[in-house]
Amino acid sequence: MGSITYDFLSDSVLFDSREIDNLYKSLTDSQLENILNDYRSYCLSNIEDLTKEVIDNKSSLKILSSIEEMPYETLKQGALYFDQFVIYDPLFQKSTPRRQATDVMSEYLGFQKHKIDRKKIAETAKLLKSITPMIAANFVKILPLSKPFEPPKDIPLNLPINYYADELPKELMLYCRERAIIKSMKQVEKGWQILDEQDLTPGLFVTFQDIESNKGMIYNYFHQEFERTEDPNKFRVKMKLADYPMDKNVWKTWVFQSVNSSAKAIVDKIYLENLIANELKATYLTADLFTANLLTTNLHVKETVETASATQFMNLELPFLDKVNIEKLMQVRTFEADVFTNFRIELERQFRELRTISDPYEIKLRQENIIHELADVQVRKINQKLSSLKRKGFVDAALLLGGLAGTVQTAGWSLLASALAAFTGYKTYQDYKDNLTENPSYLLWRVLKK
Repeated sequence: MGSITYDFLSDSVLFDSREIDNLYKSLTDSQLENILNDYRSYCLSNIEDLTKEVIDNKSSLKILSSIEEMPYETLKQGALYFDQFVIYDPLFQKSTPRRQATDVMSEYLGFQKHKIDRKKIAETAKLLKSITPMIAANFVKILPLSKPFEPPKDIPLNLPINYYADELPKELMLYCRERAIIKSMKQVEKGWQILDEQDLTPGLFVTFQDIESNKGMIYNYFHQEFERTEDPNKFRVKMKLADYPMDKNVWKTWVFQSVNSSAKAIVDKIYLENLIANELKATYLTADLFTANLLTTNLHVKETVETASATQFMNLELPFLDKVNIEKLMQVRTFEADVFTNFRIELERQFRELRTISDPYEIKLRQENIIHELADVQVRKINQKLSSLKRKGFVDAALLLGGLAGTVQTAGWSLLASALAAFTGYKTYQDYKDNLTENPSYLLWRVLKK
């Protein structure tokens, strides 16, 4: 159980609590980068085994998440429903190699020189340490999913035929254009600033409605001059950032091309993530409406009862979530599988009835009532019943009989008579305990009680 990657991390300075708290101050930037590179090499050299760990789980409720910076609370909430959660390895993402061409271009544009983000690495290490019980229980799997999306070693030279307008099927391109958000960027002392309004600047930020706020693409417009060289197979390019203000017609054409390019990039990423999910025999999970609507409306991805229930459950606010003991939850999932299954079946039963409702307000109200019934009303009833049993001495009787077991072993069968008085209480308690584990809210009672 667990993960191959944690075999590396458990012995690494990256997981040293004191180093994390001190932001790895005992290490130089070069040393810290080398350690991250070692981790990267380890992950890539074990990619087949890491992938096999996921494929071997045959559950239909195994999901691959497109959320690149996964919040701990999202994993915690998912643990109440999913069998397995496959996520981007957040530490592998920090090991993306620097590209000389990118560094040169960034320096020319006035962006700050690359500097290793110790705070971000420490936060990532803390997250990975905090989810160790989930890793050990085989619930969370981290994979180097960011590898296919890393920038190429050399900057590619593309010919924008028809301004990339035909790079996607018409309905997908139209879907993206209708949701495109275009903002101008102006150069400031330390890089570039995104403006609220559009202006004829040589900098653009393109994103889309209903998508994660940090997902967007930056473009800069350069004037280019091509010169011949002595080698007939090579030419030299001179590039200069366009002056402000740009020609209005040129700027509009460039915006059109940039939106098309962004649309192609984001659809390609969604498509590739779905291919990876298919290879892993997992269901694809997204956190944004842009992707969800693209998949269900334009690519006609079918929704099942399980995925519909999962969508409703993951979009709920669970007020009790911060009180859930993650170690207890993993123990129940591992050793009391029926209890976990009962809770999920009840969720699916309750949510199935909501699929016929179209009013968003009524759906939200019904969802909140379902969670209130499971997490508050039923848990309170369980506590009340146990308190009642304790007052009647039934729980003490059960403990008494358990304590007599060792005595019976050594002193003979005559001591069984001493247990008869407790038997009625024990039977009452045991019957209730058997019924209790069948209560869908028993899972929450177990992980919420102190």
